[in-house]
Amino acid sequence: MSAGRWLKVSGLLSVVALAAVIVTAAQAAVVSQPVGAWQANGRVEQIVVSGDTAYLVGQFTSMRPYGDPVGTGEVTRNRAAAINLSTGDLLPWNPNANSTVQTLVVSGSTVYLGGLFSTVGGKNSKRLAAVDATTGAVLAAFKGSANAQVNDLAVGNGLLYAGGAFTQADGTARSYLAALDPTTGALNSWAPVADQQVKQLELSSDGNSVYVGGPFTHMNGAVQSHLAALNSTTGANLAWTSHPAASVVSLVVSGTTLYAGWTGNGGSFGAFNGTTGQLLWQGGVDGNVQGVGLLDGLLYVGGHFDNYCGLVQGTNSCRSSTPREHLLAVNAQTGAIDPWHPSANGTLGVFSVTGSNGVLAIGGDFTKVGGVSQQGFAEMSTITNPTVTDTAGGQPTTAGSVTVTASGSTDSGPGFSGYRYQTSTDNGTTWSVNHNQSSVTISSSGTTLVRFQAYDAYGNASSWITDTVTIQSTGTAQITFKPAGSGTVGTGGNATIHGTYTCSGAGPITISGTLSEASTGAQGTFSKAFACPGNTTSTKWQIAVKPSGTALFAAGTVSEQVSWSSTDSGSNQPISGSQTLNVSLS
Repeated sequence: MSAGRWLKVSGLLSVVALAAVIVTAAQAAVVSQPVGAWQANGRVEQIVVSGDTAYLVGQFTSMRPYGDPVGTGEVTRNRAAAINLSTGDLLPWNPNANSTVQTLVVSGSTVYLGGLFSTVGGKNSKRLAAVDATTGAVLAAFKGSANAQVNDLAVGNGLLYAGGAFTQADGTARSYLAALDPTTGALNSWAPVADQQVKQLELSSDGNSVYVGGPFTHMNGAVQSHLAALNSTTGANLAWTSHPAASVVSLVVSGTTLYAGWTGNGGSFGAFNGTTGQLLWQGGVDGNVQGVGLLDGLLYVGGHFDNYCGLVQGTNSCRSSTPREHLLAVNAQTGAIDPWHPSANGTLGVFSVTGSNGVLAIGGDFTKVGGVSQQGFAEMSTITNPTVTDTAGGQPTTAGSVTVTASGSTDSGPGFSGYRYQTSTDNGTTWSVNHNQSSVTISSSGTTLVRFQAYDAYGNASSWITDTVTIQSTGTAQITFKPAGSGTVGTGGNATIHGTYTCSGAGPITISGTLSEASTGAQGTFSKAFACPGNTTSTKWQIAVKPSGTALFAAGTVSEQVSWSSTDSGSNQPISGSQTLNVSLS
């Protein structure tokens, strides 16, 4: 498949082509409960997202609205249906296949189907068909066929690539792989030879390679167990260094990285260098992996596992397990487990996972996801974090009140409701109850933390985004400071200076400064704290200044640089003043 043009995930395989997958995860959160989309009455094998439409295929025979129990509101859709991702509504698209549709791929205005069926829209279509992407009507010009199940399809390089259990395509021998003309279905000469069926195929981002996964052990006569890379023009084997220990059943490409899921004693998934085939990392679970997909820097994994085993090969019994029922997410670059944990039920669980435009879509045998009844298909949207601003610009203020507002959040699926906030006055140790509104006005002095999150109608929410509001009390301090213009010289060349001050509504007042006498070269510094009497009574201050060098103070004129400092008891803010004057020493 060509990156960015279409997305696909398969029941026993899942694929998503994205040119880049790394975004700031903190800015958006994939929700853990499904939003209001229609559901299927049977297994969904594969989902492909094209624009705002999710195409789904599988074993189901009808669709029903979100929230409706089995048997109510059912609308016939035999093994193929389409959902509007913005509204969650069922679309008219209705190809009507007579048996399982295992795979599909979208190319422009055409949808190609592959599977076990023999008729589509009442017309003969042996395991392959092309239908209109809007109406679902069969395109009669396409005559491609296969003699057994088609498991996967991809479009690129002017060809429709197919992999499956077939040994003939268009009546001509093909060993589980074939390429056809996308318009007519005529067989192309591309004919690699696998020794067992192909479960999955995927085009590299540059279109030069076809990655192939399945239970096979040889490709074109050479040992290539379970995963191989083929030349997309000739079908010849390309260099590939790492081969999983069991059948690969899902693949997804992003740039030069290939992600895979495989079966075995448990299940596994991992990342490979798409050029060399080198294994970059792997993770294991305690049941089969059946689908993988990419969204916003995370690799999402679906299957019928119950626990994540760590960055190891999967096993039926994890040595160290993290509960993850049928769904999990890991960092796409490192494989590190993500906290996302919605859970899906069902014996066989999740068969398909795909992500696009802020929506994660999953399909399978489940009847409940994230604790919500939802059968076969679920749409799980991204809620972006709010932008939180306040009228003080995020700075401490003496204003009587500060209004904090949340805005800018979006929900990629139906059901976005608004914002909620909580407050804390003990630095986040405890928080208030939820208040469902987008703004709040704080008028209490001191520091208040305000945090907002966006939420939807289904109980999902973004991360909390916190703002700090500090309202300073109005100052109450009154200080008057007066240095005197005279002083005295004592024995030993010390100088004594003095003055008065009044002080109320403040802490202790500190008087400090320097004294210098040009005629003698004497200099000295001083600092002394005095109590604030708390009234308007004039209080005398006096400080002895000792020369800092060998030159002594003498009778005459000195320059006095003096300052005072204190703390306003009402606002807890520093206050100060300074003055320079000539003082006559005697």
